[in-house]
Amino acid sequence: MTVGGVGRAAVAPWFGARDLLRSRLSHKQASDLGDAFARFAPLPLQRACERAFDFPIAKIVRGTPLLLIRIPKTASVSLALQVYGQVSHVPHRSAAFYRDADPDFFARATSFAMVRDPWERAASAYRWLRGCGNDLAAPDRRGRAAVAGVDSFERFVLDVLEPMAASGRLRHLDPVLHRQCDYVCDAEGRVIVDHLFRLDHMAEVQAFLAANGVSGGEVRANATERAGGGGQDASQAVLGALGQVYADDAALFGYGPPGCGP
Repeated sequence: MTVGGVGRAAVAPWFGARDLLRSRLSHKQASDLGDAFARFAPLPLQRACERAFDFPIAKIVRGTPLLLIRIPKTASVSLALQVYGQVSHVPHRSAAFYRDADPDFFARATSFAMVRDPWERAASAYRWLRGCGNDLAAPDRRGRAAVAGVDSFERFVLDVLEPMAASGRLRHLDPVLHRQCDYVCDAEGRVIVDHLFRLDHMAEVQAFLAANGVSGGEVRANATERAGGGGQDASQAVLGALGQVYADDAALFGYGPPGCGP
């Protein structure tokens, strides 16, 4: 087998080192390294890395005119499977990451993302963390530590999520808890994704995919994304705390607190 024209045996030490490095880094550290590489590495070096290691932009991503910006806990697995046929080479990366890695590619591609009610997404993320992830992904040790000994969603929001966000450390938590706007906006808060869809308007993204030649299958949210919680049954303290943590998401995507309408 060859990788970008290089024999797999020749790059085997790289794959081993990569896997070891990933096992030692938190999600934030790994993301920061990737972002820094995309932002500061010379473009010829990035293209050479893609030929050898399929990074920073995977071949499968370059091979379709649609660019999915995968936001965790927004049916992104189902979307990736429908658009690309797989998820392993389509990581959760921001639009700014792709723009920095290859401005011409980003300008040519039709980028899109699915966003979600921040209150419901936070509850889904908590369930995912409590369940230690799923068969496709698992929280890192910081993600597991964040929910260890926390016996309710309310305590998680008030004792973990809100204090971390207030101290500017939200990105130290698992990406399932990161702000959605950070995936679709630039550093000045401007949306740089061509199309945004809402999880509660699933038919719209399905029509968009069909119009762009993507067929076969249907976008579906998984069990934790479909389940309720964190909405009507949450206390006012929890709703208020989540409103503070995800204020920019709610404002940008047009969501109001549960019971107040969109």
